[in-house]
Amino acid sequence: SDSDSENSENSNFGEMVYPMGIDGFICESAKSSRAECKKCYKKIDKLSLRIGAAIGEGRWGPMISWHHVECIAFNIPNPKVMEGYFELSKEHRKILKQRLKICASEKDD
Repeated sequence: SDSDSENSENSNFGEMVYPMGIDGFICESAKSSRAECKKCYKKIDKLSLRIGAAIGEGRWGPMISWHHVECIAFNIPNPKVMEGYFELSKEHRKILKQRLKICASEKDD
């Protein structure tokens, strides 16, 4: 069928059907406490800010590797281009911006 051919054409990571914002990063308040940070291996508390990195395409959409915001280093000049940014609370936006400043300063060292 036509939908099968469309899915196979879009199965490569670089051509993800579900947009993930710039460089494949997503930010959100954790929906549950089930996800584990892929750096420190500790649970990410429900409602805390978490950053996801798209790592490929799964059967039901993108596969996301979740991290505590303080456990991931990434260089994004403007967080507003990240998927989920505008759904964040003011407090989470502030935390994200502070983390991006730290990542940028570490990159310059």
